[in-house]
Amino acid sequence: DDAFGHTLKDSFESFINERRNKPAELLAKFLDSKLGPCSKKETVKDMEGLIDKVMAIFRFLSSKDVFEAFYQKDLAVRLLLG
Repeated sequence: DDAFGHTLKDSFESFINERRNKPAELLAKFLDSKLGPCSKKETVKDMEGLIDKVMAIFRFLSSKDVFEAFYQKDLAVRLLLG
């Protein structure tokens, strides 16, 4: 049972990192879109749940620095234009 869980995690990590930087970019853009101006309709509990799910995927990314760069860029645009 423990071996199956470990194999599943390894497989998911391998799968998510196949396309080097793309998953990090898409995850950053998804999170930015959910935290944007339209997020005011969401409750705090819903937002916490969303962030928990994003963090679960983030832990598997090998290119965390790429995620950070894309998220910072998107955040800056959102703050300047929003």
